[in-house]
Amino acid sequence: RKSQVSSAAAVAAATALGATKSHGDPGPPQRDRFRKRCAQATVLTVLTLQNCFLMVVTSYSRSLPGPQYLASTAVLAGEVLKTAIILGALLYRHGVCGVMTLLGSEILRKRGQTARFAVPAFFYTIQNNFWYYGMGNLDSVTAAVTSQLKVPSTALFSVWLLKKDLSWMRWAAICMLVFGLITMQLHTDSELPVKTARHVADHP
Repeated sequence: RKSQVSSAAAVAAATALGATKSHGDPGPPQRDRFRKRCAQATVLTVLTLQNCFLMVVTSYSRSLPGPQYLASTAVLAGEVLKTAIILGALLYRHGVCGVMTLLGSEILRKRGQTARFAVPAFFYTIQNNFWYYGMGNLDSVTAAVTSQLKVPSTALFSVWLLKKDLSWMRWAAICMLVFGLITMQLHTDSELPVKTARHVADHP
């Protein structure tokens, strides 16, 4: 009897402990899901801040008096910086030997695929040069509003050309983005006559 009572008590204790762990400890799947959401929120916040600072700093630097820097120089410096960051991340994750093996297998051996990347890279370079030209002639708000048109255009072309299906939530987000762009553009256009009148009054 004592053995039966002790075994029953052990089973009850183990069951209670398991229930406590299941309620108190979220478990590996829930922890991984929480970490994934935190990483997504962090990346989204960093990208938002990066885009805001990029537009403001670029617009300010292009409006400074004196000789202007070349847009091609800024594009080249940005690409060199991104390449250094990517290589640093690869070195941290794979090491020197792993990076050399990865570059050889993914870039040098797949020459055809690497050559195909030259086409979008060429247009990306042209787009970046036009970006600096536009930032030198537009204010930061107008440039930010206009640059966000790439989101609905990308969605439309992905549905039209790639035959992808977008959920209603994504379509709702795109519609909200377009509504915000139109509102900001109308607000900017309404302030333009006032700024023009002040400029004429200050500089007769």
